[in-house]
Amino acid sequence: MGFVYFASPEVTPKKNSVLFAARTPFEIIPANDLQSKDAHRALLVNWCGINLAALYFSQRKDKASLFEFLLNLPPSFLDDRSALIGDFNTGKHKIDETGSTFIVSENMNRLENAGWVDAWRSINGEKMGVFLVQQYWQWF
Repeated sequence: MGFVYFASPEVTPKKNSVLFAARTPFEIIPANDLQSKDAHRALLVNWCGINLAALYFSQRKDKASLFEFLLNLPPSFLDDRSALIGDFNTGKHKIDETGSTFIVSENMNRLENAGWVDAWRSINGEKMGVFLVQQYWQWF
């Protein structure tokens, strides 16, 4: 595939994490406000002028702190071309699931209210499927 540049948070063995791989160089963005319990769950990079947050959310209510981290990113992160990508382990009740079992699903609305756009939902409306949150880009 030609991926020669890699980054991942430091983790202990047998702990799920995230990996960013690219064919061209990228810059790691410090995540200073990320809680230590979430340090293996997020990696911020700037690749080709795009801010990317690679994410792997925990289960149940433990994921709330990672949402808080995202909601408190500096305004410049959202003002630039940016995307949140990864496994959120949640969604919206009655839209991304038939029932109401998602935990901390209200944070999906909070991300939207902060200016993030659910790319899947903006293209597919109420249809169920893969979920992605991404900032709207003029050229996208």
